[in-house]
Amino acid sequence: MKFVALLKKELRESLPFIIAAAVFLLLIGALCLKFIEPQVYQYNYALFTPATEISSYNIQERSALSDVGPFLWLISIALGLAIGIRQFWVAFYSRTWDFEICRPTSRATVLTAKITTAVIGFIISVGLVWMLLYWYASQPSVWFTPPAGRIFIEGWLLIALGFVVYLGVALAGLSTRRWYTTKMFSLGFVLLIFIACFNDWRLWLIFIFLLIGILILLLQVTEKFLNRQF
Repeated sequence: MKFVALLKKELRESLPFIIAAAVFLLLIGALCLKFIEPQVYQYNYALFTPATEISSYNIQERSALSDVGPFLWLISIALGLAIGIRQFWVAFYSRTWDFEICRPTSRATVLTAKITTAVIGFIISVGLVWMLLYWYASQPSVWFTPPAGRIFIEGWLLIALGFVVYLGVALAGLSTRRWYTTKMFSLGFVLLIFIACFNDWRLWLIFIFLLIGILILLLQVTEKFLNRQF
């Protein structure tokens, strides 16, 4: 019951960011799929002439979700920043950490509620909207060539990068160092993860980079939160 109460409290505080991310991604995705992509498709297919050989690569060269991907990445990053700052920075500057951890519950429960809130936020907002956009783009009655399954996986990897940003912001917020020394080093580590992921095209290797980065940051966040003197 204590965990559920904490989870409701965290969800209530993060709800505006979760709703905003879902609305922005839905509006931008609908705009791209309704107005921008049809014009691009019409231009591309106008180049195909009768009785000419067309390779499958030329047909699938551009996905219907090509313009949505960058916005999905940016919105995921913004959501990670917003939730991370709300959970781990606002309490520090408002001096309410003592109130948050003095409840009759363990610090581990408090931290689990915060991280669970972030996971739920990413899945409900950007995750479900991404699935909806992919489903719409996969309809044969809408597009000549539905997006490949790889596009769907890449979208979830971009969402995972947003969660990496959340953990980096959380670790920076828990650090007792000055902001002009090593307090922001966790964000530098996040940048290294980004570089590693975008420098490789193999999905399994990108997944490994993300998994290692998430585990490293999560372990450090847990250690800092359980042992820090607030």
